[in-house]
Amino acid sequence: MDTAREPRFDPSQITDADIAYQRSHRNQRNWFWYFIVGGLILLPLFHLYLGLRVIGAERWRSGPLLVIGNHRSNLDPFAVGVACPRHALTFMAKVELFRNSLLRFILPRWGVYPLIRQRNDVRGVRFLMQAVKENDAVVLFPEGTRSRTGEVGPFNSGFVRIAVREQIPILLVAIKNTNLALPAGGKFPRPRVGIKLFVDGPIELSEYYDRKLTGADADTIAESLRQRIITLLDEDDASNPA
Repeated sequence: MDTAREPRFDPSQITDADIAYQRSHRNQRNWFWYFIVGGLILLPLFHLYLGLRVIGAERWRSGPLLVIGNHRSNLDPFAVGVACPRHALTFMAKVELFRNSLLRFILPRWGVYPLIRQRNDVRGVRFLMQAVKENDAVVLFPEGTRSRTGEVGPFNSGFVRIAVREQIPILLVAIKNTNLALPAGGKFPRPRVGIKLFVDGPIELSEYYDRKLTGADADTIAESLRQRIITLLDEDDASNPA
């Protein structure tokens, strides 16, 4: 199986300006911009132009959530946001995106936090913890980078520890065909590709709430959730053969 992914992150890619920006970042979510960008631009783009279908949308719930998805394209976070138009979501995105002047203006107002892609990004973890304590739904892509082939790569299990520590349910989103609409290196999405987003859960890890979660436990849970996403994608492939 070819599981090629983007080149592994090189910490030297992060500049002092990136670090300074993250340190000075504040939650700037603006409801006007959130619904202007989401309602007037992204909803028509995804539903009419890209042919987005959401299966299991009724599984979205209010209150704190960790929304976990596979990552194939830069369209993925926008697809998740469009799939849940009635709830404001908080996203974690690589700080490099904020070097673009347009994205630097829009992303913070859409609830996006700049994440430095290093395991010791304590500031990013603190922001995530604060968001869920404020009843936000936080979207994470635990593969850490886009898959080049569409295969679902290994999950970092950090989100499992947070879900157990804060007793937060997990919602899974299996995202299909965003890589066909906007592959790596693509500049503009291709029309009518037929993006699908399957929603599964919410999943409570309540059996772990009152006991010590080991690293092996977290890794096992993360892998089981990864396999659950793979199953959703495989079942759709089986029912809709090429």
